[in-house]
Amino acid sequence: MLDTPPPHGISAMDIANPSLDFRRIIRLSLICAAIALCVSLPFGALIHYLFGNSAAAEEQVSSNKWLFFVMSIFIAPFLETYIIVICNIVLENTDKAKKLVISSLVFALVHFVADIEKVLSVAIPAVVFCYGYYYLGRTRKESYWIAATTHFIHNLVVVSIAVIFVGN
Repeated sequence: MLDTPPPHGISAMDIANPSLDFRRIIRLSLICAAIALCVSLPFGALIHYLFGNSAAAEEQVSSNKWLFFVMSIFIAPFLETYIIVICNIVLENTDKAKKLVISSLVFALVHFVADIEKVLSVAIPAVVFCYGYYYLGRTRKESYWIAATTHFIHNLVVVSIAVIFVGN
């Protein structure tokens, strides 16, 4: 029996049987992705305006558009989300706000390929992915899927735009 009542929105049954609620994961991921896109698309345009065309980014997209598309949408979100998981493990005794900031920075820095533009444009959505992981998931597994699905949806939109418009 539970000594204290469960947090709002979580029933005793959810705690006793922590299976994944995919409708909840999709709903939260769509909300997070919408927030990330509302901020990252204008911010990305501003970075593009300030720094000009990134030769490294254009080369990455135009060298093999379909490979870039598949890797960025179907592989990267699920592998890169482990950066957040690893930060969570390493920073085990740190409060959530500090974990969010550190994980977001590490996530963005991993994207440093040839220029700072990529790091800056990844930093904003990284905060949203990490927020989904640290604050929205009820279990570690659910947290992973919220962050990974948010990342997937975000990349689907951003990479589709890049594949359509870069090199044309």
